[in-house]
Amino acid sequence: MIRIITNANIASHAHYVASFAALRHRVFVERLGWDVGCSAKTKGFEYDRFDTSDAIYIVVCNADDEVVAGVRLLKTTQPFVLSDCFPGLAEEAIPVSETVWEVTRFVVDPDAARNLGAHVLNTQLVWALQSYGLMAGFSSFVSVSYAGMERLLGSLGCRFRRLGSPRTMDGRRVVALTFEIGHDILACVEERLFARGAPLAAAALLPNQAQHTASFPLPGQGIRPAPRLEYATVSQ
Repeated sequence: MIRIITNANIASHAHYVASFAALRHRVFVERLGWDVGCSAKTKGFEYDRFDTSDAIYIVVCNADDEVVAGVRLLKTTQPFVLSDCFPGLAEEAIPVSETVWEVTRFVVDPDAARNLGAHVLNTQLVWALQSYGLMAGFSSFVSVSYAGMERLLGSLGCRFRRLGSPRTMDGRRVVALTFEIGHDILACVEERLFARGAPLAAAALLPNQAQHTASFPLPGQGIRPAPRLEYATVSQ
């Protein structure tokens, strides 16, 4: 199950955001050693000043409805990570538009990755980004990413480019990227998703939620439904 949490449905879905923040803390703070200024009040959870009411959260849940992967989206017409924290990574104008959103806190649970496969979970997140971006009328995403994101996007047929040269930060290569949103890209990601037999392909939606489904014909298999998203309309 992929869930989309926005300011329109967070009252009933806040526990998913908290679970996502706990996953962020386990990976970014405990495992990677990020110094993000977590206070005693938020011990065990990773939040920052960009976790505002305008942030959108996309999370992947397992069969027990536990968050095992996720990503946060930020408006580029408000303060966002690339422009406010890492402007030096861009060697050209950073795209800013109502239809350009920033992808941040892209994370996969290491334990779930060992059981399900990291590439399956990564592919599910990229599928959700493309699918939700199309639904919401976004044109593209920007991000500050580890260099491995380029390999992931390239393997899934995504169109992307660097906004500047990679830099080394805390021993890892980091790069500012922009990547497109498109129906043809979504179709490519779906093909990879089905090829890996992703378990969320048959996920059901909770009652009374808007839904979006996409279909993609696999060779020799006819039309097969893509994963479904539970979401609330974005407040622009």
